Amino acid sequence: MMRRMASYLAIHGVMAALEERLRRRFPQELSGAPVNGKVSLLGSEDFRKPRTTPTVGLYLHRIEIDDANTKRWRAPAVGELGGPTPELPVELHFLLVSWAPSGLHEAQLHAWAFAELAEGTPLRAVDLTPHDSAWREEEAAHLHAAALSTEDLFRIWDALPGKYTLSSSWRVQGVRVGLRPLPPAVPVQTRLFVMGDPSEARS
Repeated sequence: MMRRMASYLAIHGVMAALEERLRRRFPQELSGAPVNGKVSLLGSEDFRKPRTTPTVGLYLHRIEIDDANTKRWRAPAVGELGGPTPELPVELHFLLVSWAPSGLHEAQLHAWAFAELAEGTPLRAVDLTPHDSAWREEEAAHLHAAALSTEDLFRIWDALPGKYTLSSSWRVQGVRVGLRPLPPAVPVQTRLFVMGDPSEARS
């Protein structure tokens, strides 16, 4: 059986799977009139654009090593070839943001998405493998509301190109970024040194 390697796509896969889940569950009363909202995965440059469409968005603002997870090697699954490969467990921190011309619609968008995330349903292989094929059946990424102070939240917004909008903080655990396998070890070479008179060694 071919080996499926963990890769750098793990982070992309989690955020894409989150966006897909919210889009799939987005209710008609929010996507249609009078709200006419949408779900979007946001990048930093998106905050520069005019906010013309009511949006509930996901913005990844920090990636850090998950020190609580001591596992640093990925063992091969049953039937896979090769030995363990190095990996880095990380925790993803993202903002759930919403904006709309109407304060009521903005609150509705955020409340709906907040409830969907707070439900706590993990992202499993069936959600993640369309975006990163390295996830195994028994693996999952877990969502949690994050305790972020008002000061820290405003510090994030101060660094973004745009004015503050309604937001809440979240984190994802169980994400592992695959590292490059270690190069194969060079065969050990032994040198023999002859002691004594060199003329005797040639005879």
